[in-house]
Amino acid sequence: MSLKITDVALPFNGVAAGATPSTKLPTGLSYEQFLLIYGGATLAQINRIVFKANGKPIIDISSRGGFSAGQRLDRLNKFDGRGAAAGILIVDFNRFGLRTRAAEEITKLGTGIQGSPNEIVQITCEVTIDAAALNPTLSGKVIMSDPDVSGKLKHVHETMRRSNGAGVVEIADIPFGQYDAIQRITFENATALGITEVEIMRDRRTIFKRTVSENNQIQSDGVRVPQADIFVFDPTEAGFGEEILSLAGVQSLQLRVTVTAAGDIPMILEYLGDVSA
Repeated sequence: MSLKITDVALPFNGVAAGATPSTKLPTGLSYEQFLLIYGGATLAQINRIVFKANGKPIIDISSRGGFSAGQRLDRLNKFDGRGAAAGILIVDFNRFGLRTRAAEEITKLGTGIQGSPNEIVQITCEVTIDAAALNPTLSGKVIMSDPDVSGKLKHVHETMRRSNGAGVVEIADIPFGQYDAIQRITFENATALGITEVEIMRDRRTIFKRTVSENNQIQSDGVRVPQADIFVFDPTEAGFGEEILSLAGVQSLQLRVTVTAAGDIPMILEYLGDVSA
């Protein structure tokens, strides 16, 4: 068991209102968390956050549904049981809040072992700051551990669908073929849409069907903290890391969202897969 290291990240270049400053995370150790330290800009003025491994986005969240990227990630952190961001926004590469260290750390960004399968040779972070920010500052710290191979990473992406009115919104086109599993799906704008129930079908068989109250109650009894305005499908809600929605051999995946109003449905999709997924 290695000691976790906390160190200062390399400086962001080009920090300014309306800009997209970036920094590099040198390889050599394994990255578990990134602490985004912001000033002169509110959380609502952090418009986009992108982490890339080998030039390909593995975390990519922007402003949608009236919330900034910073606010959306902060809300998921609070769902995981973290305190609200106050000048520091934590970005997890690990899977936070599970019952074993191995389950949490399986998705860390392992680097430093040359020639390993799916080797990570470059990691970057880009943050877009709103033009209304006043004299923004941006820096970072990283939580790291010993060098390791790159295993299954947590891929965090977003998409948007729309409800045209009361009824069931059928979603059958989210990407999944290149990933091993789905860890979590977050449906946002739940209050305005009047989301009452979510059903998930894999190969035309229902594997999840809950109302909002049922989902909140079950997750409150586990390791999560339900948040207003979001509905989260989270197989790890009880803290068991092996509980995931496997995609091996899956031919179809359907989401059925019951709503009472028209409007956008922003979604955050969390997958598990290789760095090349």
